[in-house]
Parts: sequence; C-alpha cells; structure tokens
Amino acid sequence: MASRTLYQKQADTRTKKALKLRASYDTKVRKYALALLAALDGAEQARVRINRINALYGVDISPETLMVHAMRQATIAPSLRGPLDDYSPGEEIQLFAPALNGNGGLALEVEAVFGELAGGLATPVNVPLAVADLSGFITPQGLDLYVRANSSSGPIRVTENFMNTSIQLVSGEGGYLHLGQVAEGETIVITFTDQSQASVVREYVAPNINLG
Repeated sequence: MASRTLYQKQADTRTKKALKLRASYDTKVRKYALALLAALDGAEQARVRINRINALYGVDISPETLMVHAMRQATIAPSLRGPLDDYSPGEEIQLFAPALNGNGGLALEVEAVFGELAGGLATPVNVPLAVADLSGFITPQGLDLYVRANSSSGPIRVTENFMNTSIQLVSGEGGYLHLGQVAEGETIVITFTDQSQASVVREYVAPNINLG
C-alpha cells in the first residue's frame, strides 16, 4: 500500500481537528442551553411567587425583569427544548473519510482558520488527569451531570455509583451522565480514570429536583 502524501496527511489532520472542535462546541451548546432553560424555569417560579404576593397583600411588584419578560415573550424556552428533546448527545455519527491525493502530494500553505502558525506545530505537553467541569442540570427526566476532564494519556472513563453507568470522554471534551430521579441530598460519587490508570474522584450532592 502506497504511503500517504503530505497533502493527504494534512487533510486528514485538519479534518480530525475540525470534527473534534465541532463535537466540543456541540457539547457546550447543549450544556448552556440546559443551563438557560433551568434559569428561565427559576425565573418563572419567581414570577408566580411575586404575583401571589401581589394578590395576597395588595401590592404591585413587577413579577419579572424586562429582559426575562422579553425572553419569555420570544418563546426561547420552547425553541431550545425542541432540539434538546429531538437530538440525544452523541447520536450523530460522523464517518471519517481519508482524503484523496491532490496538489501533487504537497501540503497546502498554513492557514489561521485551522489554528496553524508558520514555523511548525507546538511541542506536545504532558497533561496529568484533571477534572475540568462537573455540573448538574435538571431535565424533564430528572438529573443530568455534565462532566469534562483533561489528560494527555488518551480517553478518560467516567463512572458514577448511583445508576452504575459510565461514559468515555476524549480529553478536553465533555459528556453527560443521565441519572434520572435522584433524592435531594443524595451523594453521587464520580470517578475519572485515564489510560495511565490515574484516577480522580469527585462527589456531587443532588439538589431538589421535584418536577411536580
């Protein structure tokens, strides 16, 4: 089998990095969309309480800020819930197709859009296993935990002791542990383990997730 040309190697490298970047920001969009939905739900609870105070005590307090009112009128929550309900994390499979040869086999010029700098690539840095994010989000199904970690040794296995489920993360990217209904105050132990068998343990105490 003929060895791959510099052109093909460059195309493959750029494609893999771009797909990794796309996946990373897909995760972030989902994370922040869930956070915004939780915030809007909290604002709605505040609105109901203040309206009740107005009715009980004969006062006239504005139940919500102008910004929250504008966002509610813009039906942002339904617009966000639709895509979040329709598409599960990681359900879109991307098949990587190696590039065919071109440009006489020579690599193309470096481009800033790919994060490339003239003069070559940066020297790889050894990154020990570290937890970058552990956040809880209330969904219609219960509690989800968003987890993210970094390690230069390769993929990271994340396990939890409540449902005894696990997911595998790419270093620097995040993912979700779906726990369902969890009692308030329940302590969930999350273990991060990288390819060098280094482990980091974190605990998360469940909030009140009463969806009634």
